[in-house]
Amino acid sequence: MDYQRVSIHIFALLLWFLATSCLEDVDFSGFVTNDTPVNERFEQSQQWNRQNPQRTRGTSEDSYQLFVAADVHIGGTRNFNQFIHAGVQSNVQAFILAGDVVTGHKHDYDTLKNHLQKIPSIPVFMVTGNHDLYFKGWDYFYSYFGSSTYTVTMETPGGNDLLIFLDTGSGTVGRDQLAWLQKTLTTRNNYRHCIVVTHNNFFRARHTTSTNLQLDELHLLLDWFYDFKVDMVIMGHDHRHSIEQFGPTTYITMDALLDGFKHASYLSLQVTADGISYTFNQL
Repeated sequence: MDYQRVSIHIFALLLWFLATSCLEDVDFSGFVTNDTPVNERFEQSQQWNRQNPQRTRGTSEDSYQLFVAADVHIGGTRNFNQFIHAGVQSNVQAFILAGDVVTGHKHDYDTLKNHLQKIPSIPVFMVTGNHDLYFKGWDYFYSYFGSSTYTVTMETPGGNDLLIFLDTGSGTVGRDQLAWLQKTLTTRNNYRHCIVVTHNNFFRARHTTSTNLQLDELHLLLDWFYDFKVDMVIMGHDHRHSIEQFGPTTYITMDALLDGFKHASYLSLQVTADGISYTFNQL
């Protein structure tokens, strides 16, 4: 056997995998993972939820606006600053970050925390993505921001809306989080609208090597969201936006908000008594 030729082929395949695995944003740090298992993160999130008041946001009108971003990947903050500035100017009720907010490094979490302290009047709700878990990033996420699995109630005079945040940073929902989600969805009829936010995208709208959820979990989630009439599921991870409709549910995969990304955009959601409309805002 020609071991030298075999080694060259293996090396070439490895280079190809590295070049395509993180899509347009090649980040070799993605292969250094020290994440806490999803069931352990879920239990810590539940502990945080029990120790902190229920997350609610009240409005004086029946309609309100949310700004949503995914895959910011702080370090860089140029696009993130534009996103925050636009939201403040638009008087949004909340910012939502659908994972891969940072790279997992502590100094990037410090940067994020410092930027969020500049907007104390508007809450920021976020979940972890795979990049947020690199370099023991869960320890920093949990220390700075708390739970990655929780609900938020948007209270309006005409009725309340339910926001559900799921941790899919490890590419799986996990047994314990699934049980929690099923129980949470049984309360769906108490709300006008229901929006689920997570990181991993459910559908492959283009050829990509990014990971999807495990197939058995994906089938279960699609069934539940159909049966419980979830209005919208918002995801990131793939870096390019796509929209799919399955039953009553609109599935939106976000563009990355990453600095230097030519398709960078964020999503504005307009929530009214009649439904939810959305607009992609290109940077």
